[in-house]
Amino acid sequence: MQKLWSVRPDGKALDWDSALPSHLEHEWKKFHSTLSSLRELKVPRFVAQRNALKSQLHIFADASQEAYGACCYVRTESPSGSSVVLLTAKSKVVSLKNAHSIARLELCAARLATRLVQKVSLSLEVPLTFFYWTDSSTVLHWLKSPPRRWKPFVANRVAQIQRDSEITCWRHIPGVDNPADDISRGLSPDTLLECQRWWHGPHWLSLGAEHWPQGGAESEEEIDLSDERNIPQLVATTVNGSDVSAKLFERFSSYLKLQRATAYWLRYFDCLKNAGTDCGSTRCATTIDPLTKDELQRAELKLCKLSQQISFAEEIQILQAGSDVSRGSRLKWLSPFVDASGVLRVGGRLRNAQLDIATKHPIVLSSKHPLASLLVEAYHTKLLHAGPQLLLATLRNKFWILGGRSLCKTVFHRCVKCFKVKPTLVKQSVADLPTSRVSPSRPFSVCGVDYCGPVMLKSAIRNRSATKAYIAIFVCFATRAVHIELVHDLTTTAFLSALRRFVARRGQIREIHSDNATTFKGAAHDLHRV
Repeated sequence: MQKLWSVRPDGKALDWDSALPSHLEHEWKKFHSTLSSLRELKVPRFVAQRNALKSQLHIFADASQEAYGACCYVRTESPSGSSVVLLTAKSKVVSLKNAHSIARLELCAARLATRLVQKVSLSLEVPLTFFYWTDSSTVLHWLKSPPRRWKPFVANRVAQIQRDSEITCWRHIPGVDNPADDISRGLSPDTLLECQRWWHGPHWLSLGAEHWPQGGAESEEEIDLSDERNIPQLVATTVNGSDVSAKLFERFSSYLKLQRATAYWLRYFDCLKNAGTDCGSTRCATTIDPLTKDELQRAELKLCKLSQQISFAEEIQILQAGSDVSRGSRLKWLSPFVDASGVLRVGGRLRNAQLDIATKHPIVLSSKHPLASLLVEAYHTKLLHAGPQLLLATLRNKFWILGGRSLCKTVFHRCVKCFKVKPTLVKQSVADLPTSRVSPSRPFSVCGVDYCGPVMLKSAIRNRSATKAYIAIFVCFATRAVHIELVHDLTTTAFLSALRRFVARRGQIREIHSDNATTFKGAAHDLHRV
């Protein structure tokens, strides 16, 4: 069948009704003539011994360019001796699309052997000892190494085999003794009937374990290492302080973790300075006290200084020399200065204000530095996922981030929790406007009315308290014109009086619409009664 798949006359595959090429037809007839000998084939149903003292499963794997497979034998020992009988086998034809090396096909056969053992183990209820045999030294070398050392094809199959079997159970067998070789290369029916190696395994398998092959693997020169990954070589180089600082911020995804780690490092450095080099074996290594507020603030200032040395190195150098920043600098509008601790801060006119130093002169940071992103994310979580405006206002109490507004918006829109709690509202389709709204007509011939208020009116009588009044608003449906009338109370009589004034001013009304309030319903009842 594999040869039929590879035959493609005129670039097309053979159909079921197509005639075979002459060489394949001759080969098929020769094979078909030997099939009649399989009538003499007899396979015993019982493969073990009745009073077996010990049972073992021996699985052999092999591959060739045409096929690969695995066969499983049951070896039992009893007082009368030992017996080896074929239990099951499995084979697969090599794919014609993907050409693989013999070593890779041997690995596929080993993987097929472990799958075969899994199915056999589910059917047998007796305790068994497993032995895996292969004639490939490369496969054994692959299995004894970690999967990450090899390329994906080999690594995936090695990981599966190591997961499903014990590597110590794998052994090497000479190719001439491997019964799985009959699977990979094939046997004719006549040869199959008389092949003792296929039905009972290698001749030494029925003997004691001392007669089995011990090691016997080929030399390391024959091992295929073409599937080994290209492991990068480590090269020692000298880096400056700015590179080390940049890598420090990239190692942490949380500002709180970065701040606490920096605080512990500073405490350890102080311990080294104060107690000498022996402190690592005394107090610093045995006691870990909780971090104090001062230590956390010191770590925060240290992180800000490292960030500023990367983002504003030139400006800091100019300011420390006593000059002003250049006109092309991003800090020219902030009147920056460097404080006594070496931190770059915003200047301004609040030096005499009774405020905290961080509020009067915030620390300058760049939005392009990783520390700014970590700070914004930390404050966003601390403020219970605040919006961009509140987030920026809170940050500016202590930090002045150049480009901070855009960074706050980016962090807010990138937050998964904020996205989930802000669902998209369902928008209903708007109905068509009524005929009275889209048909030309005289102003206020079709209108609507509603009340607003109340409003307080001062009484004309002295020492009389203010009274409530309401405003009746008439809106024309065609022109959107508005007419306003003052109504002294919510009674029907007061509304009818306002309606008469409206009609006297604007003309006869054809339709009037309301929200069915009690006042309007009473007026409609009186008008219909008249």
